[in-house]
Amino acid sequence: MNPNRTVLVTAHTGRSAAVTSARLVVEMLLSAGITVRVVDTEAGDLQCPGAEVVPATPDAASGAEVVLVLGGDGTLLRVAEMTRPAGVPLLGVNLGHVGFLAEAEYDDLPNVIDRVITRQYTVEQRMTLDVTVRQNGAVIARTWALNEATVEKVARERMIEVVTEIDGRPLSRWGCDGVVCATPTGSTAYAFSAGGPVVWPEVETLLMVPISAHALFAGPLVISPSSLLAIEVLGGPAVGQSFAGVLWCDGRRRVDLPAGARIEVRRGATPVLLARLRGGDNAAAGGAPFTDRLVAKFGLPCVVGVNRRAGDSDEDLEKARRLCLEAGAFAAEINDGFGSGGAGAADLAQAVVGACDQPSSFTELYPIDAPIAEKIETVATQIFGAADVEFSPLAQRKLAEFKDLGLDRMPICMAKTHLSLSHDSTLLNAPEGYTLPIRDIRPYTGAGWLVPLCGEIMQMPGLGKSPAAFDIDIDSEGRTVGLF
Repeated sequence: MNPNRTVLVTAHTGRSAAVTSARLVVEMLLSAGITVRVVDTEAGDLQCPGAEVVPATPDAASGAEVVLVLGGDGTLLRVAEMTRPAGVPLLGVNLGHVGFLAEAEYDDLPNVIDRVITRQYTVEQRMTLDVTVRQNGAVIARTWALNEATVEKVARERMIEVVTEIDGRPLSRWGCDGVVCATPTGSTAYAFSAGGPVVWPEVETLLMVPISAHALFAGPLVISPSSLLAIEVLGGPAVGQSFAGVLWCDGRRRVDLPAGARIEVRRGATPVLLARLRGGDNAAAGGAPFTDRLVAKFGLPCVVGVNRRAGDSDEDLEKARRLCLEAGAFAAEINDGFGSGGAGAADLAQAVVGACDQPSSFTELYPIDAPIAEKIETVATQIFGAADVEFSPLAQRKLAEFKDLGLDRMPICMAKTHLSLSHDSTLLNAPEGYTLPIRDIRPYTGAGWLVPLCGEIMQMPGLGKSPAAFDIDIDSEGRTVGLF
């Protein structure tokens, strides 16, 4: 072994593909004379003879040349939490769905290892956030984030009231579902889902994006990286709740927020280092510029609709359309469907039809002949962002029953809450790292799919407490009222 070269290998051990890939990676690195470490919490699942087993602490990466991370973005965020103090770059191989943090895809794995062995990679710094929570001036928590720090409501049925500040000056008061403070790296994550802009990672800035704010002014903000962002939580907790809000950092680190809590977010003192591949024939899979990565990650022709709004000039709209085409979009058309009806969206519709006729690199998420449980776990971990899946005894019986009936080749259609990619209506938007419970699995042989029931989800139309029919009537002149 070369004592001067050490690589730490980590993986999402809940995915069989990640475990198999990790074993291949370890074997290739050991054959090249490189010392390989694996953490003790994963060693039992990985079973990699010849690898050095170390405790899962920041010291695991100390002195290593690079940390190889096999999994999705959630796995990379977990490993970053452990290894950031060591200042060692992370090189992610994506086995998840989108994987903007990961540098390469699963099918490019041998090439990635060759690049590591020959040191054909560069290292870039990614901005982080330092987060301080105060109560009556006293510090009650300190934490950090690579993607985002999010202040969110606790109770599903009510908003959280917040006051936002920039550099000590009040900005706005919002009743909302939450506020996202993000880095450029995190602009493609939760902030993007909340309506924020995509920011190239080389741009130094901070983002503040309100979530479903009930306000006239509630647009996303792009702020100087030297600014101090602050969010103050107003009001008390909802009935049955102990706290007024909750702070989540990267969907992993939680701080419960009492009424009056002040959350301060600034540029982090310690960045996260990411290894980037450069060159090669498959630039879209690894080492591609960020623009190419946006297109390549989704593997489909990209059509952009540039929406016309009141006051937009033709010059500005055409410039936006041209920039989209230069960035790699298959087509970009101005959409004036709101102002001109169907005719205003005709060009965009034709572009979508044209894109559908193009060849694409789209592949199914899982092999159709994979076991039912594996298909469910693939959707849960690679699309929903769950860390694990838990099958109830009833669901386990259904797995065996459907296999015996020959229904195991049917695709999966998950029944989940409409409020997030999860089973839990309080975990809004796109949570990560949770365990997805499967209560039951039901076959729909006519439609041709199996439907796992996530958590306590009900299979019936959602009705309000007061149906609209109660407000419909006929007035004294025989006119129908209450329809709208």
